[in-house]
Amino acid sequence: MADTTRAITLFSTKVRLGTYSSVLGNAYLALGRALSAQGKGKDARLAFRSAGENLQNTIGPDHPDTRIAQRLGEL
Repeated sequence: MADTTRAITLFSTKVRLGTYSSVLGNAYLALGRALSAQGKGKDARLAFRSAGENLQNTIGPDHPDTRIAQRLGEL
């Protein structure tokens, strides 16, 4: 979880506000999984929603990772 959080922090400074990134989306997806494993459901859902938004706008709404992130963000 620490590595994922650090990656998100570092990469977020490189991405302009209002733009999307598949790298950032995948990092949020990994963070959501880590948070979920720790029983932090609310924080996990927020991470999954961020993942879904980034992935939908970069790799598309039909990609399996996008669908997983969106589904997990709704739980």
